[in-house]
Amino acid sequence: MAGLLAGLAPRTARAQAPADTISARRGLTYAAYLGSVGRNNLALAAQLYNLNLAEAAIENAKVFPNPVLTMGNASANISPIQMNQQWYLGIQQTLVLGGKRRKRLDLATSQYDLARFQLSDYLRNLRADATIAYVNALTNEQIIARRRRSYQALAALADANQKLFNAGTVSEVDVLQSRVEAKLQRNELYQAESELRGSLLALSTSLGRPAGADSLYYPSGSLNLTVPDYDLAQLTEFALARRADLVAARLSRTVADKTLRLAQATRVPDIDLALGNNYYTIARNEVAPTPGFNALTATASIALPFSNKYKGDLRVAQYGQRQAEANYLNAELTVQVEVRQAYARYELARRQLAQYNEGLLAEAERVLAGRTYSYRRGNASLLDVLNAQRTLNDVYLSFYQAQQNLATQWVELQRATGLWEIKL
Repeated sequence: MAGLLAGLAPRTARAQAPADTISARRGLTYAAYLGSVGRNNLALAAQLYNLNLAEAAIENAKVFPNPVLTMGNASANISPIQMNQQWYLGIQQTLVLGGKRRKRLDLATSQYDLARFQLSDYLRNLRADATIAYVNALTNEQIIARRRRSYQALAALADANQKLFNAGTVSEVDVLQSRVEAKLQRNELYQAESELRGSLLALSTSLGRPAGADSLYYPSGSLNLTVPDYDLAQLTEFALARRADLVAARLSRTVADKTLRLAQATRVPDIDLALGNNYYTIARNEVAPTPGFNALTATASIALPFSNKYKGDLRVAQYGQRQAEANYLNAELTVQVEVRQAYARYELARRQLAQYNEGLLAEAERVLAGRTYSYRRGNASLLDVLNAQRTLNDVYLSFYQAQQNLATQWVELQRATGLWEIKL
């Protein structure tokens, strides 16, 4: 019995292991992955148009009223009396008062700055979400490797027990039990393969590339992270000064102020100035003969602002100003709370992972080795070995989840502060 169990062959287990259904592997480092997300993500490409639109709005704000050229016949004689004809040539220009054009340009410039920081905020979240997708794929790769090793060990144990049963050394119950455990672990392996494929497809989505039927991108980073110590006060100060959505909220107040100023300027009526020349032709009639002559005309027109008694536009701008102020105060409070929450979860994740680094994995490995050694010599039952194997699996899976949680909480802390120091 000892000789058979001591000679468990990995090749026997591998022959029974489920085939890896993902045939073509494309390694992808974290740095290359983030760079490709920035270049190819389709949602980001759509967001970039907001910046282009804001830039075009600046050009549109520079537009001023064009002068109007007027020409034509002001009076055409259709009677038999030869009266003189009046021909007119003039130019009209609108003078924009109240600084409307300058205020429109100031507003459009501030809206462009706001669009830039809104794009930065979108990038902040996109980078964090893409990194979490990468972390999930790395975790699932670790899980599938653990599930495969466990399946191989149990399949080899089932083969060995079958041989021992044929030799009359172990009971049929041991053979059946080990075979059932191997099949259960095979099902777990299938589930792990499915979850890995899902996480790899998520990477392709972030990259903005369709995944091929037999080709997916695989992460080549590591979750064996050395994470830094942070000072909560410094993180909060950094977030309040630099986080993109909070800067955007501050700029929203500026936009609201300039919107109100423009609304006030719009209520100032513009003046239309016109200068023209009237040419009167010679009138050759006996009643009122008239020589031809030129007459200059100059006019100024201004709208009477009776409608200014309705102040709806001003009230809309004023309410928008108050709303922007309230949104900023709320955003400032939200940032502080999010930083504190993310910091607390980050510190908890560090403490949880530290337990595994203090020897828990090695202890679980020694327990399984000890149970297996005793089983070979008939001093332990098959159930003892299977329980040790399950415990080892649970410990490793919990370790991988602790690694994943720490990496995720590190990302969330970076997201909450606007800082970025992630390297995988």
